[in-house]
Amino acid sequence: MGLFSDNAPAAKKSTAEMPTVIAEGTLITGDLSGAANVQLDGTLKGNVQCKHLTVGATGQLHGEAAVEELVVLGEVRGEIKARKVRLGSTAKVYGDVDHEVLEVEAGAEVEGRYSRAASGKPAAESAKAKIPMGAQGGAMQREAPPAAPSRKSNGTGEGNASSHPPAKGDSADHSATTH
Repeated sequence: MGLFSDNAPAAKKSTAEMPTVIAEGTLITGDLSGAANVQLDGTLKGNVQCKHLTVGATGQLHGEAAVEELVVLGEVRGEIKARKVRLGSTAKVYGDVDHEVLEVEAGAEVEGRYSRAASGKPAAESAKAKIPMGAQGGAMQREAPPAAPSRKSNGTGEGNASSHPPAKGDSADHSATTH
């Protein structure tokens, strides 16, 4: 029985299951595409198209990512198009994020727009308000503008504004008064 025997157990995984690893300290310039999973711990200056991409804590992508699933722990400078996106607490994204499913951990930084891809949902569902990017802590959504002042009743039960100035000491809204 030799080292390369045909009787050896099949312990190999298919290449689609094994990730392609771009190690820390490695710089690749050019586009990367294929059906494999990619673990990016180095720097890639180019576009990526694959099934699953993980940008590790030391990883940097300077280009677009078009993937099924994306996990970002490092830095991405470019547009992201993915069905499922997870931004870890150490993620830094400089570009728009087009997604169906989005998970953002506290501490992640994004300078761009989130855009939920239509996935068979009605237009009203996918046209939700945008969340401002770069917001850290506090309220994430912009507040609605204040409503117009309500019209004061003139005491007759009608909702019309008074045509006379308010009496001294009256706290009526002067902006609704006509002279």
